[in-house]
Amino acid sequence: MNRKTGERVDLPDGCKAYCLPIVFMPNEKPAPHVMLREEVAEFLRLNVRFPRATVDRMRKQQGLKSVQISRRVLFILPDVLDFIEQQKERNPR
Repeated sequence: MNRKTGERVDLPDGCKAYCLPIVFMPNEKPAPHVMLREEVAEFLRLNVRFPRATVDRMRKQQGLKSVQISRRVLFILPDVLDFIEQQKERNPR
């Protein structure tokens, strides 16, 4: 979706998994494709005292997918977007 006009923008025909939508963080910067726990908390606009613990709980109990590389727990943008869609289906409001 075009942020300025609100028009739907179609992806090119040859576009596969490597073509990701551009989504924005609350601070108006583009969201990184690989995020740390703190960035996921910011992206989800979690206003909690312990964002790392909250994201870890979402990962363990609610199915937020992550990847561990070395000692870092990382989150891939499409997985975070899928998690949001799953939450919409579970808790429609």
